[in-house]
Amino acid sequence: MMDDITRLIETAGTFIGITELPPGTNKVAFNTHYYGREVSGDAYPWCAAFVWDVFRLAGLSELYLGGGKTASCAEIYTRAKAEGRFVTAAELRRGDVVLYKFSRTAAAANHTGIVTYSSGAYLRAIEGNTSVGNDSNGGAVMERTRTLENVVGAYRPPFMEEKGLSYEDFERYMDRYLGIEGTCENHSEWATDAVEALKRLEIVRGSGGDFGWQKPVTKETVAQMLWNYIQKVKEEV
Repeated sequence: MMDDITRLIETAGTFIGITELPPGTNKVAFNTHYYGREVSGDAYPWCAAFVWDVFRLAGLSELYLGGGKTASCAEIYTRAKAEGRFVTAAELRRGDVVLYKFSRTAAAANHTGIVTYSSGAYLRAIEGNTSVGNDSNGGAVMERTRTLENVVGAYRPPFMEEKGLSYEDFERYMDRYLGIEGTCENHSEWATDAVEALKRLEIVRGSGGDFGWQKPVTKETVAQMLWNYIQKVKEEV
């Protein structure tokens, strides 16, 4: 099954090459979807609207700003900080919503895109409203390769990949697993011949009548079984 990050990036990639028409008008499908009507003019830059629409079209709206929306890169920056989902340029990874600042007079950020690769020295991102001639208002969807010079950080969505087991949870579950008690003589039917042979040869001796055939095996248990086997071989030599 495709993971959320791959689905997001593949959805974004399908739009590479899309441009606003006529050029310079900000008239583009992503704005239409965002505003619910056709818009055009300088008041409607669309790099953030593109990111919002990609999450929506990928079926991942709830992972972006808590299901919210904004056409402002500065607002994405503010929300990332407020929600504890802000990461620095050095921490970038696939699926992050990268934030750039290309102008000293701009707000906290004035351009955005979806990271497809980051090496720690440069990144690639699929961005709306960009071009090689105008980074932050170029009118096209492109996958851009950039250094980190103009990156102010990124918003990291809560993808499912983040929700794996922590080391602390793993230790807790393992303690519980290894603490399974009892099973006595119970074992799977397919193991009957092996179980009876090991008991007869006293390779497995159990403890107080509890052989624990279906309990987890520790290294010390294996060591004892091997030791019993070695002693048995010595007796027969």
